[in-house]
Amino acid sequence: MLFADIVSFTKRAEKTTPEDLLALLNTYMTSMIDVIFKTGGVVDKLMGDGIMAFWGAPNDLENPSRSAIDCALKMLENLHVLQTNDPRFADLDIGIGISTGDVVVGNLGGENRFDYSVIGDTVNFASRLEGLTRHFKVHLLVSRETYTEAGGGYIGRELGLVKVKGKQLFVPIVHVAGRQNDSVDPAFYNHFADALSMIRAGNVSSARQELEQLGETHPDDTPVRIYLDKLAADPDHPPTEMVFEFETK
Repeated sequence: MLFADIVSFTKRAEKTTPEDLLALLNTYMTSMIDVIFKTGGVVDKLMGDGIMAFWGAPNDLENPSRSAIDCALKMLENLHVLQTNDPRFADLDIGIGISTGDVVVGNLGGENRFDYSVIGDTVNFASRLEGLTRHFKVHLLVSRETYTEAGGGYIGRELGLVKVKGKQLFVPIVHVAGRQNDSVDPAFYNHFADALSMIRAGNVSSARQELEQLGETHPDDTPVRIYLDKLAADPDHPPTEMVFEFETK
């Protein structure tokens, strides 16, 4: 399951004429939907500026999770092209969330109106992950199950455990930054993973030192700042796991 949304779309809509807004959305949606189709996905719904899509039904795919992540990364690449070539998109940003799991797929609705769609906890969690991209200020968040099932070839970092509104369990999530051998430097993400391992091993002093060094080289990285804030919140009782709980959508 994939959810994608334009950041601060409501504010943009307030200062844009309906005609210009519709033209922008049509250009954006054309680019994004084309990628979904090319990766074997199904566009479930278009919700204003939001897109809901899924892989693995009605046709079988070898690796739906990999197809979904590849789609998301290509969507971000296409957005960069729009930002570069079209001034309307210069300050436009999106967030994407992906979750993997069992859902019910079929014609949902009433006797006179129905859609081919999906329902289930996996759908809800993908939507929540998309929303959490704002909190962590990253473009793509996926469940660890998605990341593991997709296999290798990506550059990413586990951020810890999250509990979102409507769920009772904490779920590990991963920030996917790109593919291996592209323009993304894996060293930063490897060092971040080292810091998380140190926290889990109880070596908080070394973890803090590692994170402070990362903060110097990447001062705009929000997860690094969040980690340092959590470590400083209660020095006498440092966490052994990074846990985040969200009571709002």
